[in-house]
Amino acid sequence: MATAKTRFFSSSDWLAFWAGLVLAFAVYAPSLGPSVGLEDAGELATAAQTLGVPHPPGYPLWTLLSWLFCRLFGWVTWQGYANPAWAVSLCSALTGALAAGLTALLISRSARDLLKDAFATSSENTACLSGIAAALAFAYSPVMWSQAVIVEVYALGALFLALVLLLTYRWFQAPQNKTLIWLGLIFGLGLTNYQVLLLAALPIALLVFLRKRRLAFTFLALLIPLGLTCHILALGALPSADIFSTPGAPVILRPDPDTEGPLAPLWVYIIPSVLLLGSVVANLRRGVPRWLQAALPLLLLLSLLLSAIFYAPTALPKGFIGTLHNFAKTWAFHGAALLLLWGLCWRFRRSRRFALVATLGQITQLALLQQGLLLGLTDPNTAWFWWPIAWNIALLALAWRLLPCGRTAAKTLAAAQLGLSLYAYMPIASSTHPAMNWGYARTWEGFKNAITRGQYEALTPASLFSQRYLSQLWAYLQDLRL
Repeated sequence: MATAKTRFFSSSDWLAFWAGLVLAFAVYAPSLGPSVGLEDAGELATAAQTLGVPHPPGYPLWTLLSWLFCRLFGWVTWQGYANPAWAVSLCSALTGALAAGLTALLISRSARDLLKDAFATSSENTACLSGIAAALAFAYSPVMWSQAVIVEVYALGALFLALVLLLTYRWFQAPQNKTLIWLGLIFGLGLTNYQVLLLAALPIALLVFLRKRRLAFTFLALLIPLGLTCHILALGALPSADIFSTPGAPVILRPDPDTEGPLAPLWVYIIPSVLLLGSVVANLRRGVPRWLQAALPLLLLLSLLLSAIFYAPTALPKGFIGTLHNFAKTWAFHGAALLLLWGLCWRFRRSRRFALVATLGQITQLALLQQGLLLGLTDPNTAWFWWPIAWNIALLALAWRLLPCGRTAAKTLAAAQLGLSLYAYMPIASSTHPAMNWGYARTWEGFKNAITRGQYEALTPASLFSQRYLSQLWAYLQDLRL
């Protein structure tokens, strides 16, 4: 454990870092691809040189970093011609070497913790050598070496994975709020480069639970309404029911300016929204009478009950085609998630206030969506785009104010969202009409298609122990051997 008087990383740890970085780069640099290679190299180099948008998911961070290398090393030529591909390959080499150095740093530091009791006198030297050996085994592996010397995005992905693992271990051994906040920012930035990094969220969550359970419960309590909101956005993006719908396709009812508009009077939308806003403000401000904090949610529930009785659609309008989405299953799913939220928050009175407002917010959104009064994930040029952003800010503020460890959880998730906001580069760059403008991310449909990897086939996991699964497992083990 690190104390206030000792530094978390010793001089031997930093020696392992620099040794891993230098030795990896010393091999990568001479073996750089001289110019454009195969597969995605030409497209990616063009995007880097022109600040464009490469193939999904767009790689905004990689593009900006590679563009900087193209500017710094634009004087390098190949047979008399400009050679941005070499500069981008150099970026891959440097990020890959940094990933190896951070691997050495992590292994050296963690090895000291493991060996300090068994080898008290020589643990630092042993740990340092272990870190260097592990880093070089990683750096010189066929997969890593091949990706660190060409125009590709995977070396930067390895760097962010190493950073995430290092910060996670640092926090686990010496829990500090600022470390966790930095972890959130790095995690969000890493997702803008390689979305597979999302798989690291599960072990991070497990380590947070093992180290600080109250903080883990706070994260879960905050993520439940945020996740349900994402589900509502996905439902709201289903096709709208109309006379041109595909027969049998799942559809929803929603306002359409080209048809008859909302399915209920406007007050059914305005009153719940005003009462929900009042409930959020009443629970955020100090000195608000408790009767008012309780009255506003009750009035909100009453308005939702009345609107559900008189205006909730039960069938498609006459002449419309498609199958109306089954909201009964959706209500059951959201109800189970909200019950879990109440179970997490019941112990503390202030947490129950968070659960109450969050529950009412989710019920309001789902009820309005079912009644055709709410859109899902929509174009930023419409007012509908801003309601999930406002609700997200409200949830972070409520968690900050009402949940135990709420400030840490809110800051960490806000930092992760700040990192993810780098995706805004894509529509901005696309609007300048660069030479590489994959999918026209300046349009809403093009942007959604990019960040959701729409051009790729959906994942279809094989059944466990089926012939297909076993053959895939054997192929994976062969790759490891190589």
